[in-house]
Amino acid sequence: MLKFIGLTAVVFASGIFGLIKAGDLKERIHLLEDYFQMVIEVKGQINYFRKPLLMLCEVEDKTEDSRAFFLIQSLRYEIAEKEAKIDEIWVQNVKSVYRQCPLYPEDIELFNYLGTFIGQTDFENQLAHFDYLEKRLEHQIEESKIIYRSRAPLYKKIGFLAGGLIALIFI
Repeated sequence: MLKFIGLTAVVFASGIFGLIKAGDLKERIHLLEDYFQMVIEVKGQINYFRKPLLMLCEVEDKTEDSRAFFLIQSLRYEIAEKEAKIDEIWVQNVKSVYRQCPLYPEDIELFNYLGTFIGQTDFENQLAHFDYLEKRLEHQIEESKIIYRSRAPLYKKIGFLAGGLIALIFI
């Protein structure tokens, strides 16, 4: 009886690991879409209201769990305190806000891209950079959805299957 309970625990633990991996893929999509919404909001503030950079950092958070809007809001305090370059502060804030998130290196690189031009170029150049960033983010989101649709069911099934195989080996 104890052996059966242990083997069942192995199957469920392995299955839960597969579910966690599938959840990471879904969270990546959510993080990319959240960042995309922040980029659209900031671009709109610059394009239509011509707000200066420090006022952009006062953008209202649309949701409680939005890491991207937290990132832009934390930028305001960093600029006022450190008086450092925005691109340096941006990279540090992206590292701290998105630490231990299931993002790929190319996602982080894309998140850092906004810090290279915001507040450092003229109006038309910023809009061109925003358009480029939006296109790359849309591509990244579509790619992450394709990965989720193909790999998430696989991770879920392999998790339980691997646990079952381990249980069979120990029977």
